[in-house]
Amino acid sequence: MGFIVSAMLWASSLMVNLSTFQIHKGEVHSPCPTSYHVHIFSSKRPNVHRKVATPISQDQLFDVLEASHVRVFGNLPKASKLTMAWAQVSLENGRGKYVYNNNIGNIGPIKKSDQDFYNHLGNRGYPYRSFQTVEAGADAYWRVIKKCRVAIQAFDTGDPWQAARALKSCNYYMAPLEEYKKSLASLYHEGVKRLHKVN
Repeated sequence: MGFIVSAMLWASSLMVNLSTFQIHKGEVHSPCPTSYHVHIFSSKRPNVHRKVATPISQDQLFDVLEASHVRVFGNLPKASKLTMAWAQVSLENGRGKYVYNNNIGNIGPIKKSDQDFYNHLGNRGYPYRSFQTVEAGADAYWRVIKKCRVAIQAFDTGDPWQAARALKSCNYYMAPLEEYKKSLASLYHEGVKRLHKVN
């Protein structure tokens, strides 16, 4: 009888310990979930926000990304780098039409318990970070790209094919490589023309 009680107490303790774990997505993005990590959160849980549409125009995307680059990198981006970022973000959010919670790059929460997020697919989950402003969302996007050095190099040289491969290697998206790089290349060339018109 004592053995049974001990086993029950051990099982109960195990359930309590497991309940302190939380699964959430790493700092990567896309319409599909990418890598998941298991972490123990502190007593302060991340803030879960409702999904709110925050669309942005294509021209505004250029402006927001350029200003954000200055904050994150300390200088203005090369035209090729800015255009590649515009193309990649446009691929993620339908040219700015499908931005939610100011998360222009569809990036997920990192290993911190104090980050705000929303569940992209409602009850089915897929947490994406939530931002109070589009500027904050753009800063977070550039920080993610900054960590992927091979992507930064491809952004600088204006090579959408290499950029797609680099982003894939850094687990930014899970879509098929061929489809992603074709779409990215098309948007990049569109962005070049659009940026020339703006300037």
